[in-house]
Amino acid sequence: MERVGARSRVLMPAVIVAVLAGACTSATDDDVPVDDGQVVDAGEVGDEAVTEQAAPGGRLQLTGWAEDHPKVMTVALRAIEVDAAGNLLIDIEAVNSSLHGNSASIGMRGVLARDDLGNVYDFVRPEGNGRLQFVRDERMTGTLAFEGPVDPAARTVTVAFNQQDDAETLIRAAEDNLNQFPRFLFEQVPLPGVGLEAEADRGGTADALTTEQEIEVGVTVQPEINEGVSVTVLRYRTDGRTITVELEAVNNSNRVVELTSGNPHLRDGRDTKYGYQRSESDDRDERVLRMDPGQEVTAVLAWRGLIPDDAEFLALEINSERWQTPTSPHVYVEMPLPGQDR
Repeated sequence: MERVGARSRVLMPAVIVAVLAGACTSATDDDVPVDDGQVVDAGEVGDEAVTEQAAPGGRLQLTGWAEDHPKVMTVALRAIEVDAAGNLLIDIEAVNSSLHGNSASIGMRGVLARDDLGNVYDFVRPEGNGRLQFVRDERMTGTLAFEGPVDPAARTVTVAFNQQDDAETLIRAAEDNLNQFPRFLFEQVPLPGVGLEAEADRGGTADALTTEQEIEVGVTVQPEINEGVSVTVLRYRTDGRTITVELEAVNNSNRVVELTSGNPHLRDGRDTKYGYQRSESDDRDERVLRMDPGQEVTAVLAWRGLIPDDAEFLALEINSERWQTPTSPHVYVEMPLPGQDR
């Protein structure tokens, strides 16, 4: 079976920064926020003095800032920066494992960056891929740029993909159903240099979305309806685009057994849609694991999808429990989640 997901697309940050440099040449010294660590006096509002606070500046790593889309796409914010000219730069990573269609754009309808004071910073579209478009099975990385200067009193910024500031309600990925122009929303992303380092780390891992992991399982089950059949799930692998499960099966019964007469499923307690992958060779549909009496088979089953961070469990289900027969037995195996000890 061909391994899905080997292509990458990189947005060139050097090009984006160069464009920004030209776009901001009209800024005066008064327009540019002070360097990281400096303190500005916000003055007084009415009778109450405003506490002096550091202006945004420098760079801040972001961990755990990712959204999974129901159409099996993921966008993660990796870092946020306010450069010396006050422009806003955000490192992103995105993976398109869509079950429907070939390509998607996360910037066709714009990318919104709005701070907690209501200021909106214009998105500078990168040359060569201004719509932030990428095809199925592709990973896209790079730096998005927004024209500053960032307000010295701003603390956080909301970032929304394929959404505009005039939208009545910003939509989270989990609430969206668009295939071609999926929407993503990141609220209250901390700006660098303002003392919100703890908020930048939401836990989880800083690994790339497509970092490959191999999880050992080693569980054997025998269906009650046909105890002559045994299935051992050896391990599974995930790379952020696909999940592949390796198993061995033995048919010691006196019947011909079809293990996957229908599509096998992955369950995670979150109703995540995993797209089972069909692979055909030599005019034989490899989805149907047919075993004659006394036969042993080794197989790799594959799904398109990404295991969400809030998955309750991960289980392999083969054949329907309701409609099982001795020749199509129901198999259910719970597997450890990535990073979880059995």
